[in-house]
Amino acid sequence: MTKSIITIIICLMAVMLFSQNLPNPQIFTEISDKINIENGNTALFWDDGSIKGRGRIVNSSKTENWVYFHLGTNGTQKLFEGAYLNGKRNGIWKEFDEKGKLLATVGYSNGTLNGEVTVFFENSNIPHTTKLYRNGIQTGAFAEHYPKGNLKERSMYVNGQRDGAATFFYPSGKIHSRGSYSKGFKEGRWQYNDEKGLPLESGTYSNGIKTGAWANPDNNNSMNQKGG
Repeated sequence: MTKSIITIIICLMAVMLFSQNLPNPQIFTEISDKINIENGNTALFWDDGSIKGRGRIVNSSKTENWVYFHLGTNGTQKLFEGAYLNGKRNGIWKEFDEKGKLLATVGYSNGTLNGEVTVFFENSNIPHTTKLYRNGIQTGAFAEHYPKGNLKERSMYVNGQRDGAATFFYPSGKIHSRGSYSKGFKEGRWQYNDEKGLPLESGTYSNGIKTGAWANPDNNNSMNQKGG
């Protein structure tokens, strides 16, 4: 089997390895409630009559600490918990599954995502992803992990797009690839390694497209690769 075929296989494996969908907790969607009192503590209910949430109302707006419950559990299993300020989420909010397992923690300020967002694997306390938001837009350090906790991706985001240095890892912990992004596209020099961490190929991207001669150290030559 030629080196070029091995390279293609590894690239295809990498696409499958690093293109998994991220969890999407419900906590990012605000629950709409019809408030029927102006001031005081209140309880809200799901359509089936079970308790939906409990908290305090001031001037017809949610305020202070609130707890929401899973549908049909009648107030025994928390869904969300966090605080409101003048009717808007403020501070750290948490989401739980029906068994009480923590699924996510999300930072809010004045109803807008601000600060750290951590999403956990469903069956463990290991973070799946950790990212930062500023005024509702993902900006700052991003990390994704494999189920056993070892790092899968470490990168930077600016205005919701990868921008800056990025490193991807195999489940073994060896570096799969590293380089830089600019406004969501690979830019500049990138290095790819095999699963043993040994150099596989390297070259330059321009606006997400391979350009120029790409070095393959095992063949001691260069490959002029475009696209992909």
